[in-house]
Amino acid sequence: MNCPNCGNELSEIIYGKVNLDDDDLKKEIDDNKIILGGCVIYEDSPKYYCRFCNHYFNEDMEDVDERETE
Repeated sequence: MNCPNCGNELSEIIYGKVNLDDDDLKKEIDDNKIILGGCVIYEDSPKYYCRFCNHYFNEDMEDVDERETE
């Protein structure tokens, strides 16, 4: 899937506990196809990230603001 802003490949963000012993998953993380989003999932948590233009997107490919951290 490509970024609607710049056209580069998007990374999928996955949430929750993952098995980092899974070689296929580790390869996708190393290849920037998957980004780990942590364990806290909100209704509006982004689903995709573009590392080229630093934008986050929801499932409908709408641009979402990066969540501020305290």
